[in-house]
Amino acid sequence: MKSRIRHLYDLGRLYLLPGTILAVYAGVASYSELTLAKSVKTFFAALLLNFVFFSPNDVFDRETDRENERKGTMFEGLVEKKGFPERIAAGSVVLSYLTAMISGGFLGLSIAVVTTASVLYSVPPVRLKTRPPFDSLINGIGVFFIFSTGVAIAGGGLSDVISGAYWFSAIGAGFHVMLAAPDIEADRKAGIRTTAMILGWKGSVVFAQGIILLSLIFENWSTLTRNFLLINFFGLSLMWKKRGKKNTVRIIFLGGLTMVVYLGYYAYSRGLM
Repeated sequence: MKSRIRHLYDLGRLYLLPGTILAVYAGVASYSELTLAKSVKTFFAALLLNFVFFSPNDVFDRETDRENERKGTMFEGLVEKKGFPERIAAGSVVLSYLTAMISGGFLGLSIAVVTTASVLYSVPPVRLKTRPPFDSLINGIGVFFIFSTGVAIAGGGLSDVISGAYWFSAIGAGFHVMLAAPDIEADRKAGIRTTAMILGWKGSVVFAQGIILLSLIFENWSTLTRNFLLINFFGLSLMWKKRGKKNTVRIIFLGGLTMVVYLGYYAYSRGLM
């Protein structure tokens, strides 16, 4: 029982769930006020999207994960066992598509796109994870439609998605490249080619910083969001300082904490909390 609970935690990346919930909340907040019904929908949508976005990748990434210094930490487990993890991953995909079909409209579309993005990224024979630059592009698309799920829950459509969501999707793609940089050697040993491998460690960090810089130049952000992006821009410089498991885990933790604080304050400032 304990091992299955641990597998559920790892497959669902539940340590990232607060960020996903708040990302969907942000989508709701960008369009309307929050109600109890919307809160319930937001929680369950975020939980489902968390599982469907991450679990297929962990199931099909065993070989790489064995070489990955992030895996086996308190933040990211290593899925070695067969059977139960596969059923959870497959079940999350099936449940997600069923939810999309039942929901219909823009909400159904958003959930279906996130699910499809996850499958295309992780599952052979397409497996975009091994086809740069689509490995990062598909993650950016996933980020966009996680946000748009919140807009849809609030009753909005594609035309109601704020311009900042497009920039955050691009930033999400950049962060995918940057977070894949510590995995370059593990991916190389597993025979996987990624955008981070092409750009190299420093190039991946510069790429992520470059997208943030472009968004700061061209998007009219609020003071809150601009400060959040500036913190991330300069914070990414920590990636230049030192490589290794401890530094990587520390950066992931601090980055995730910063995101949760930002999204939480955003929701609070919109009167949602």
